[in-house]
Amino acid sequence: MIICFMGVVLSLYSNSLLTILLGSFIYTTIENYTLSILGLPYFRISASFSPYLMQNSSLKTIIIGPIIAVFVTLLIYLYYKYIKNYNIYEQIYEK
Repeated sequence: MIICFMGVVLSLYSNSLLTILLGSFIYTTIENYTLSILGLPYFRISASFSPYLMQNSSLKTIIIGPIIAVFVTLLIYLYYKYIKNYNIYEQIYEK
């Protein structure tokens, strides 16, 4: 659900279907690789919803992965909104 939310945010600011569909996939791949390199594979978003990891995990292990994904989605939103000054309503009314 959180990864789909990232796709929705990307779809608001991008006209490219490739960017919308690959954005979430690339995020998941980079997150899995980075957290595995850092020695924190149990903080991945895919590991936070795995039933076999929930037996021995604490609440911190379950929540960190989704919090990182929401933070990255918020960064994408803030980048397009305030740095690029892109307005989604202009795109809707132009068509």
